[in-house]
Amino acid sequence: MKSYFQQLSEELDEIKTVFRSFLEGVTIKRFMNDPYSNVFILIHEFFYNTDITNDQKKKQIELLQKYTQWEEHFDLLTRNLPKEITKEIDTCKKTIKELIELKSGWGTKATIEENIVINEQSINKLQSILSLVTKEENIVLVPDTNALIIDSDFGDYKKIEKGTFTILLNPTVLSELDKLKINHRDEGFRTKIDSIIRKIKGLRSQGSLLNGVIVNQTITIRMSAKEPDFAHTLSWLYQNNNDDRIIAFTLECLRNNPAQKIILVTADINLQNKAEMAKLPYSEPPSKL
Repeated sequence: MKSYFQQLSEELDEIKTVFRSFLEGVTIKRFMNDPYSNVFILIHEFFYNTDITNDQKKKQIELLQKYTQWEEHFDLLTRNLPKEITKEIDTCKKTIKELIELKSGWGTKATIEENIVINEQSINKLQSILSLVTKEENIVLVPDTNALIIDSDFGDYKKIEKGTFTILLNPTVLSELDKLKINHRDEGFRTKIDSIIRKIKGLRSQGSLLNGVIVNQTITIRMSAKEPDFAHTLSWLYQNNNDDRIIAFTLECLRNNPAQKIILVTADINLQNKAEMAKLPYSEPPSKL
């Protein structure tokens, strides 16, 4: 199961390959002043021939879309870095976008290969910064509400990860459990939900759930009370949608601690689909494996 970092890293490698293919189909023009004219025009010497084929235009559109989507995820992980690194990032992103859009300037070189090298240097720099903020992996499982309903025995979650890991309970899931305990029409189901809630509350006898308590020797159960910040998340997530709240919460955890390898645990096909779109790994609940 690939981590969020692995997916972003591999996707950037793919972008670099597609980028090379796109630029290799572009030609460079050269502007030269007329030595016999009394007029001297100060302009960059080399510029891209933007008169490209329809196939090249399709590649350009697909490349821009793919890179823009990738950049949105990258920005989530790097928005709190020191200013000097942020300046490097901004320079690289500007270079890459201008090359995709075939914007010529004083930095445009005489050959396509030279311009490809400049692009790949910028992509490699972003790759190194991505590696810098995600050096290590701590495994965190984030179950949604239906995962806890299907299997609330935390020891069973070793079927997903065999080593040491944390199960993180988020406020959206806890709120949904409380509502189901009160509002669900089936009494037997309400009783089941109440049992799950009492099991979670019972862990407080071992310590603070906000700090985390250990069960089954290698599993830490931790509870978060912090709601996700929708001002700094993926643009397609909606605050009033509980599935989107779980995705936004998980991405915020990654942004605050990129070393984490987070796995959503859900049997909900819609949430699985959204997790894939958000580049988050996911797993079925243990009893479904």
